[in-house]
Amino acid sequence: MTKDATWQHVPSEDNPADLLFRGSSVETLRSSSLWWNGPSWIRQPEVRPSYSKEPEAELPELKTISVILMAVNTRDIIQIRRKLVHWKQPEF
Repeated sequence: MTKDATWQHVPSEDNPADLLFRGSSVETLRSSSLWWNGPSWIRQPEVRPSYSKEPEAELPELKTISVILMAVNTRDIIQIRRKLVHWKQPEF
């Protein structure tokens, strides 16, 4: 899915999206340089955070999970039940 891609972690204090999850007010967002411009290092590649972990050459295989859904009209069930009430029960 992300073959030959390099992913890097962005620290929470540098991630503009995290401002929302920290409960920042509208006023805080309005005056936030991080919110409007992103972290300063994003515009200066020479000061970007370094990373040490090499990306995995092969990602593990993902297993497919199948899900079956069924929609049932309850009116149909009630009608079937009413019909079944008139059937004789088997005697053992």
